[in-house]
Amino acid sequence: MSKIKPAPAAPSDETLEGDVLQAVIGMSLDEATSYTQRAGFELRLVEIDGEPLITTKDYRTDRVNVVIENNFVTSAEIG
Repeated sequence: MSKIKPAPAAPSDETLEGDVLQAVIGMSLDEATSYTQRAGFELRLVEIDGEPLITTKDYRTDRVNVVIENNFVTSAEIG
């Protein structure tokens, strides 16, 4: 008698978010923008080369906030 293996669980939103956040680190701004759009997220710059940008305080689960240094993403978080 063979055992039936359960189907793999669908990725959770947290897994998808984590994958996107890790993937964009080290990308150029253009690459990160394109990547996040394809993954269903909006990209928002919150800091460029150490200078914080003016942003709203609303929290959105479909938005990735990124910090850019020398045109490369150094930090990313959902919000």
